[in-house]
Amino acid sequence: MKEKTIKTFALFLLFILILINSFISYTILSSIITGNLPDDGAIGYFIIAPPILAFNIGLIISFIFILKNINK
Repeated sequence: MKEKTIKTFALFLLFILILINSFISYTILSSIITGNLPDDGAIGYFIIAPPILAFNIGLIISFIFILKNINK
C-alpha cells in the first residue's frame, strides 16, 4: 500500500510539472511562431525552447510509465 501511495504522489507531482512546462512551452513557442519576440535576447528563446520541449516529452513518458505500473 505504501508503494502505491508513493507512486500516486509521484504521478501527481509529474502531472503538476507537465502543466507548468506545457504553459512555459506554449508561451515560448507562441512567441516564436507569432514573431512577438523581445528585441533584446530573442536568440534566447531559440536556445531554451528545445530543452524545455525535450524535458516535457520526458515528463510525459515517465507519467505514462508510472501510470502503467501503478497497480503492480
